[in-house]
Amino acid sequence: MLDISGATGIPVSKLFGRSPAGMNATGEQETQNYYDMIAMEQESCLAPMLDKLMPVLLMSAYGELTEITYEFNPVYEPTPQEEADLLKNKSETLLAVLDRGIISDRTVLLELQALGEGTGMFTNITDADIQAANDLPANSQAGDTLDETMDEPVTPDEENPV
Repeated sequence: MLDISGATGIPVSKLFGRSPAGMNATGEQETQNYYDMIAMEQESCLAPMLDKLMPVLLMSAYGELTEITYEFNPVYEPTPQEEADLLKNKSETLLAVLDRGIISDRTVLLELQALGEGTGMFTNITDADIQAANDLPANSQAGDTLDETMDEPVTPDEENPV
């Protein structure tokens, strides 16, 4: 079973329906590697063949070449709980970076809007909301770029030698 599984690249749990053996063996990493391998094979082997075949089919069916795009269905769909956990982690990270003043409100809204495209969350963030948001990080507000004491000449003293 292991030899056949290794030769085909299909996990034993998928190929033979056998549960993973060993301590703490869940087969999740093995299955994820398998899904990643399939996605890679789709893009590196199947896509070039389709790129050659599709123009021939289009010419045969329509008599002209039209632009066609395709994408492969995902091999693995995360569970709703996995999606929720991932979204929670990403949004908490964004808010932590925002609170530290590293990125601006506008950047956070852009990132949340991008997250919404795949998850269905944050779909009410409009382009107008993004344009209205502050574009400067919290620790670099306008006017705070220069220290107010820089206008005065600096004279050396015992505590602050120049």
